[in-house]
Amino acid sequence: MKTPLNRRIQVKAGLLGRPLARSLSPAVFAVFSKLTGTELSYELRECTPGALTGEVNAARAAGWTGFNATIPHKRAVLEMLDSADKAAQDTGSANTVRFGEKGLEGTNTDAYALSNALKERGLSVKGLSAAVYGAGGSASAAAWALAGAGAQRIDICARNPAAARELTGRLSGVFPAVSFGKLPFGEPPDGHTVLVNATPIGMYLPGTPPCAPRA
Repeated sequence: MKTPLNRRIQVKAGLLGRPLARSLSPAVFAVFSKLTGTELSYELRECTPGALTGEVNAARAAGWTGFNATIPHKRAVLEMLDSADKAAQDTGSANTVRFGEKGLEGTNTDAYALSNALKERGLSVKGLSAAVYGAGGSASAAAWALAGAGAQRIDICARNPAAARELTGRLSGVFPAVSFGKLPFGEPPDGHTVLVNATPIGMYLPGTPPCAPRA
C-alpha cells in the first residue's frame, strides 16, 4: 500500500513470508488506516527461512514500527523474540512483532482473533469436539482458542505427523483438562461439531476442503 508523498507516515510495517501473492494484509491495513486515521506504509516482503534474520534487521534499520509474519516463519520468529505474550508462548508461534525499546516483542493475533470472533458471535464450544486441519502456527492458534473457550476434545489432522504430535503435546501441557488427539491426514471429521481449516490449501486450490466428505 503506497502513501502519497504529501502525507507523513506515522507507521511503517509489512509482512514477511513466502508466498505472498494472495495476501490480504495490505487491504486489511488499508481499512485500518481509514478507520483510525492512522497514516501508514505497509509492504510485502517475500523471503526464505535463510533470509529471515536479514529481512528483520533491514526492517528495523528502515524504521519499521513492526511486522507481521506468515508461512513459513511463525515458529522461527518466536525464537527471535526478546519477549512474547502468553498466546505466542503457548502456541509456539508469533505472527505480529513490534520493535520495542527492549527488543522484539511478539504475539499471536490469530489466537485472539478466533477467541474474540466466538465471543462476538455468541458461539459456545464448551464441551464440544473439534477437528483442526493443519499443524502450523495458524492451527496451533486455532486449537489454543478452542481449548481456551472450553472445547472438550480437539483432534489435529495434519500432513506432518511429527508436527501434529508436537502441537498436541505442547497444548496438552497448557490445557490438561482438554483431550487432544490426532486424525490421519485427509480423514473426514467423525462426530466433530466444530471444524477449522488452518491449512494453506485455499491459496493454491480455492474452494477445496482440507479433507474428503464422509460417505
